[in-house]
Amino acid sequence: MRKKIIHNTFLFISIILVISIFKKIFGDENSLVIVAGITASLYLVEIDYTLSPIKNTLKFVLIEVAIGIAAFIASLNSATALIITFIMLFMILYLFTYDTKRPMHIPFSLGYLFLLYTPISLERMPFRIGGLIFCGLFIMLIQIILNKNKFLKKAKMGIIENTNAIKDEVDFILNKENYNVIKEKQDNIHKSLSS
Repeated sequence: MRKKIIHNTFLFISIILVISIFKKIFGDENSLVIVAGITASLYLVEIDYTLSPIKNTLKFVLIEVAIGIAAFIASLNSATALIITFIMLFMILYLFTYDTKRPMHIPFSLGYLFLLYTPISLERMPFRIGGLIFCGLFIMLIQIILNKNKFLKKAKMGIIENTNAIKDEVDFILNKENYNVIKEKQDNIHKSLSS
């Protein structure tokens, strides 16, 4: 319990520090940009994007910048807002709705809505774009810090578990166990190897 309290306190202080620094660099009108970026980075920790860091960094930066540009264009008038919002939310859902345990589209959808309802002038747009680029880089930085070697550890554990499962299956076959038990073991091994 004490360790969890210390962890959450450290996380809270870190978030406040990052938001304060971000606001000094990119301005108060972009404070919701970093809130959305932090939310996205915490949501995405569950999935390991560190296997191809350059590709995923570019992906997150492009998504963040596209969200910012779309929100700016949508804030110009209500007709474009309707069309752009439909397209952006569809694209966000398309990119982040796949076989996962948590809905990964939420922080990006919220980020778009935050930006849509905090419009800025064209003169301040470079600061917003800079903030969005920072958020894309920040998401990947958190990935690298928290998911370092996660894939290797998971792969080693999976190899050991599957090897033991195959050994058990061979024992079942040698002992002439029930065919349904053997079939179930094969299905479990196949699912584990697939994942």
